[in-house]
Amino acid sequence: MSNKTEEAAARAAIAAASAELGRKIVTPILPTAAFYDAEGYHQDYYKGKKLVVTRRGPKRQSDAYKFYRAACGRDARVQALWGEAAPFIHH
Repeated sequence: MSNKTEEAAARAAIAAASAELGRKIVTPILPTAAFYDAEGYHQDYYKGKKLVVTRRGPKRQSDAYKFYRAACGRDARVQALWGEAAPFIHH
């Protein structure tokens, strides 16, 4: 956060999420630091058609990203916490 307004918004978001989940959220609210935009080739990577080398051999970027999302377990954890309220999880 970079000012008191942002800090208040962050604390309100944490309180709302905590109430929704029925759990204490311990994510710290930290002062802002330098931010650097990612290189252009990172933008919309999940839509990419270029061939890339992965641990599972050559794949299109879009397929490599799908594999990553499934393998890292993030979606499963978000769904376990948020259930149907997680709009970006494919049900």
